[in-house]
Amino acid sequence: MGYLILIGFVFILFLFVTFLTCIVTFPLYFLLRFLNRKYFNLFWLTNRRLKLILSLVTILFASYHVYIAFYPSDSFYVDEFESNTKITFPKSGNIIIKGASYPDIHGDYSSSAIFSVDENDFHSILNKIKASKEFQLDNCDFSFGMEIRSKSSSFNEENFKIRYADPYECKQSIPGFIIAFDEKNKLITFDRNSW
Repeated sequence: MGYLILIGFVFILFLFVTFLTCIVTFPLYFLLRFLNRKYFNLFWLTNRRLKLILSLVTILFASYHVYIAFYPSDSFYVDEFESNTKITFPKSGNIIIKGASYPDIHGDYSSSAIFSVDENDFHSILNKIKASKEFQLDNCDFSFGMEIRSKSSSFNEENFKIRYADPYECKQSIPGFIIAFDEKNKLITFDRNSW
């Protein structure tokens, strides 16, 4: 039953994105048709081919946006890191594992990632987090974020001994943002949760 709901949701999302894309492509069709007749006179661009091209563009555009909604690119996780830590993502950073939930009706979601950095960037990020008033040392039990837990079995959670969390959220049962450091392997993980 759960799969039917998910398939229905994806289908509705696809239709919504397709509808929004059609709002743009419908006027574009008439504009291209007018320009072709008036200025370009491209013999191969018939009315039928133009409709086919715009339909194909609409389907590809909608499919791409539905896909990245469920499987965000690395830039999404870089933005998550930067917006929550106010630190620029390091050039040596390499995202190894990532995962995010789809936002619910209220816009709440969770995202997690594990990334590696070189030694200089590792210590630079750690020192900036230590000095920041936005974070406090977290002594709670650590586990990887829900979105990456099944993919991170090759990493030992106990190696992430240095952990910081948002001070306000630390008082709650689930921190809004937590960042943890594995000094031995130069790995950093973060978990952002807005539930």
